[in-house]
Amino acid sequence: IGSVFALHDITAAKQDEQTRIRLATVVDQADDAILIANTEGIVEYVNPSFEKVSGFTDDELVGTHVNRFRSEVHDEQFFADVGQTLKLDRVWRGHLTLQRNDDTRRQLANGYLQDPHLTLTDIAGLLGYAEQSAFTRAYRRWTGSPPNRARRRHPGVDIS
Repeated sequence: IGSVFALHDITAAKQDEQTRIRLATVVDQADDAILIANTEGIVEYVNPSFEKVSGFTDDELVGTHVNRFRSEVHDEQFFADVGQTLKLDRVWRGHLTLQRNDDTRRQLANGYLQDPHLTLTDIAGLLGYAEQSAFTRAYRRWTGSPPNRARRRHPGVDIS
């Protein structure tokens, strides 16, 4: 009666596993918003910072196409460039303005416009715009009319 023993050194595999765990921890704890999509543009992962910045949860995003982020902020060439980068299996780095942020800003703006104590400059600042003119352009893009016209619909509201 004999026995056969096979020994395998798993030191390298264990070290690789520890490296992957450290990398996953770094990505999860990063302050930068990170989204990972495959070469077809399907979202595979978003870190907690991405969820916080975008307002979307990973359940809402994972498995969906990056096209869901299309908004008036970026032109078609922007998305063509992102798509080409992903298809080449390269890392795309850049800034993406999400439609949901625009929707939220528009909703907040409509509420602020009803407050007679807030000027348009105040509202622009509350919404994160550096200048009133940037807010006015955004509001016109969202609604087709300037914010002071919305103010006229609310009696007693200062339109300055």
